[in-house]
Amino acid sequence: MEATDRNEELARRRAHALAMGGAAKLQRTRERGALNARERIARLLDADSFFELGMLAHSDVPGMEARTPADGKVVGVGRIDRRPVLVKADDVTVLAGAGGRIGSQKSKTAVQLAIDKGYPIVNLGEAGGARLPDIQGSDGLSSMTVGTTFSKRLRKVPMAAAILGECFGSPSWHAAFADFVVQLKGSCMAVSGPRVLEIATGEKVDNEALGGWKLHATVTGLVDMAGETEDECLAMIREFLGFLPSHAQQLPPRAEPEAPESVAARQARLLTLVPEPSRRAYDMREVVRTLVDDQHLFELKPLFDRSVITTLARIDGHP
Repeated sequence: MEATDRNEELARRRAHALAMGGAAKLQRTRERGALNARERIARLLDADSFFELGMLAHSDVPGMEARTPADGKVVGVGRIDRRPVLVKADDVTVLAGAGGRIGSQKSKTAVQLAIDKGYPIVNLGEAGGARLPDIQGSDGLSSMTVGTTFSKRLRKVPMAAAILGECFGSPSWHAAFADFVVQLKGSCMAVSGPRVLEIATGEKVDNEALGGWKLHATVTGLVDMAGETEDECLAMIREFLGFLPSHAQQLPPRAEPEAPESVAARQARLLTLVPEPSRRAYDMREVVRTLVDDQHLFELKPLFDRSVITTLARIDGHP
């Protein structure tokens, strides 16, 4: 094959990968008000910072090559606030985002790269579990297992996950492994979908009752925050990572307070917040806001066990 022919073939394969599951499926994604995998990555990362890994990959099942651009997983390295991160997004336009062997191997290789290089990991989930032809037999099942790779992380790098649609199977595992989980309101996270549950047990249940944001924010505690829109969810991940170092051998980044306040002013405000009678109730969140920069709290699990307040914040610029 001549060099010109090779370049044309490369351009054709790149275009096929960028087209994802095709124009019709991308249009249906837009019609339901959702972003596609590549749009999510673009909005999460600093502009023009994404370097994709494994773009030309596809399923290794004979006859499935053309139907599985990037094997349904968009993976690569980019930047958030100029710091490198690894991001993985499920492409729901390719076989409903269900995982295959090649996509799984691509993801595991990328996660190992992030651990070795000290890059935070972000998973953007919307997928329907694993493809049955890919997990048949012990070899197939073991090739799809993510636990061995994620267990090596040992919190050497931060890990965040977003639940942005119907998430069954692997996106749920990624969320369970993550340090921070945000769920889009109206989405669902569970081991299996309602139809599988009905077949197995005879019980009928809708997505909200099975794995909606209220369940995970108030009962299971698996979700740290819930967002009204995808952009809000992605902004939460950016802010969360801004409080943390990129890896365990690094100090967290310092940020100058936007509105520095004197100690005397804070003390004066505390006196108005905390009543002298020790039995009188007061708002502890307002007390904490008084102690931190810009009175800004990034509260985790605000709806889970409300007797405890857990929040990220800064004091003198330090997280």
